[in-house]
Parts: sequence; C-alpha cells; structure tokens
Amino acid sequence: MAAKRIVEENNLDIQADKLYALKYEASKFYLQSDSFPLISGTHEIMKALRERGIRLGLVSGSDRVSVMASIKAHGLDKWVEVVVTGDDVDHSKPAPDVYLKAIKTLGVAPEQCLSIEDSEAGITSSAAAGISCLAMRTEYTEHHDRSKALMEFNNFESLASWIFND
Repeated sequence: MAAKRIVEENNLDIQADKLYALKYEASKFYLQSDSFPLISGTHEIMKALRERGIRLGLVSGSDRVSVMASIKAHGLDKWVEVVVTGDDVDHSKPAPDVYLKAIKTLGVAPEQCLSIEDSEAGITSSAAAGISCLAMRTEYTEHHDRSKALMEFNNFESLASWIFND
C-alpha cells in the first residue's frame, strides 16, 4: 500500500490506513467539482489508437472512485475497454498486480502490450509485468527514474509519431 510506504519513508506520525482514508476523502471532495488533469494530447492519442483497432486499458495505482470520476469527466470511457485500479489488487504500483490483472482481463500476453507511463512506480510496475513501457516526462515526474522504459518522450506528439511512423 502506497500510504504505508509514504508513512515509513517520511517517518510520519500517522497510521497508514488513516492517511489513506484522509487521502480518499480529500480526493472525493476534490472530484465533486473537478477532475484530475490529463497530459496534453491524451484524447488525441487514445482516439488514434482506437481508430487503428488497438484495445486500450487504463491502469492506475489510485483508488477506483478517483479514477472513474476522472475517466468520466474527461470522456475517456468511450475509448477504454478495461480499467484496473489500486483498489482492485492486493499490491498496487510499483508491484505488477494492476498490469497483470489488466492483461488477464483483456486476454492478452504481456509481450502483446505496450504501456505509457509517466511515473517511476508505473514504469516499474509495467516492467515487472513483462510489458514494454513508453515513458512520458511531465513536470510532476521529471526527477523519476525512467531507465526501465523502452523509450522516453517529452510529449504525446513525439510519442504518437514514434508509434505510428517508426
């Protein structure tokens, strides 16, 4: 559980389950009026992939309520076939569980998949599941280790160019 890791790494004086509950409530409150932001170009690349018949799954270490609220708010539900969240598995990212559940649900092998991740935990999770990963740099994850990724990109435009042209 990410909350346990956060408590331990930061030597916080709070129980992990209490920290998780506070985060969960704060997320629910936030999502009543807003949604988590998307990386610029998300709609375009998802649409282009689906138009080419590529099946899409969305894998997140966040809780299901937060993920589903953001998916609906951004209209991603029309493109995503499978959603797996941290609530759906025993061990969330960086463990491979979310990816393993997604590929099992999709009925595909890891080597048939390609993930797009922006965080070190996500890249580690994907690699541990045997899935090649394309890493996106963002302002929030600039300092993250992306060494386990197949390729690294600064934006979805260059990532899309690599997928569709290279």
